[in-house]
Amino acid sequence: MAPALYEALGQPVVVDNRPGAAGNIGSEMVAHALPDGYTWLIVATPNAINESLYSHLGFLLERDFASLLADDYAERA
Repeated sequence: MAPALYEALGQPVVVDNRPGAAGNIGSEMVAHALPDGYTWLIVATPNAINESLYSHLGFLLERDFASLLADDYAERA
């Protein structure tokens, strides 16, 4: 992913995978990062339902993240 993003953006890209807790570990790290546009989060379906499964998340999707784009995978499937 990083090489393709580098080619598209013309900027070095570091991919920092933070797996675990159905995406909550990486999501919380990004939610608390500086809102400078340099930290991105790619989410999947579990992130949409985690608020109903976990009572003490360190973030809220609607409050702490801004959507940049949406994948049309469901439409292509």
